[in-house]
Amino acid sequence: MKQTTIVQVPVDKSFRDEVTFLAKNMGFSSLQELIRFTLVQIKNQTIVPSLINTSVNLSPRAVIRYDKMVDDVRSGKVIPKSFDNSNDLLKYLNS
Repeated sequence: MKQTTIVQVPVDKSFRDEVTFLAKNMGFSSLQELIRFTLVQIKNQTIVPSLINTSVNLSPRAVIRYDKMVDDVRSGKVIPKSFDNSNDLLKYLNS
């Protein structure tokens, strides 16, 4: 028989309940099953990190600022820097 252990992760009850509901909607029988599944993926190095809902709502002021940055690059007013490797980037940042 395999030896087992218990892993405890403190979380808010409302968070646990919400994630349990979502895990069941994903087809898992319980939150524990989802956690075991995830741990096996980590062990096997088959987990694929992803960001869910990565949209960001910018303020109107920020939208104007970033649109100007993009326009400056597209028009050639600003030439973006590029680097062949991370060492060159770090040298530039530290200069």
